[in-house]
Amino acid sequence: MNSNLAKIQENTVEENSILIEQNIGKINEILTYNKEQDKLILRNLAKNQEQDSRLDTIESRTRSVETNLSSQMRAVQAQEAVITMLSNKNSEYSAVISQINSKSEKIDKLVDELDEKQALQAKLINDLNEKNKSVTNIVNDNSKTVKTLRGELSTIREEKADRKMLLPLWIISGVALVAAVVQFFM
Repeated sequence: MNSNLAKIQENTVEENSILIEQNIGKINEILTYNKEQDKLILRNLAKNQEQDSRLDTIESRTRSVETNLSSQMRAVQAQEAVITMLSNKNSEYSAVISQINSKSEKIDKLVDELDEKQALQAKLINDLNEKNKSVTNIVNDNSKTVKTLRGELSTIREEKADRKMLLPLWIISGVALVAAVVQFFM
């Protein structure tokens, strides 16, 4: 941070303006990236809703199967087929539940990653804002220094002009003094 500040202080106003424009470009890239992440979240939410719809369909089918199984269980001769069928359905349910759990974990992981990226983005924007403030302060300080130096230069020029105007007076005074001394001795 100190090396960046030193670099900014060494830069001209024009170079600092270029740095500011680059920082604004980076902020815009971050905002674009954030929009893409928002789209990704919306796609994941749509997939989640689709999974919920599938789960409803599976539950509806399950109720239908259970109705069929209960009617089949009434028949003593079909008990073995019913038990096999229930066992198969339990496996399917476990597989579906496992898939749903896996997808939920993936969604949770994606949300965590997005939270981390948004926190990083907020930190980057904060850093850029701080750097922009530093650059603005340096530009303002440089502007004040330039005004002060111009004032001092103007004062020096005025003093130099005054000295140039006094030089002929000194010469005339010297000549007059010499003439007075010569006349005194004559």
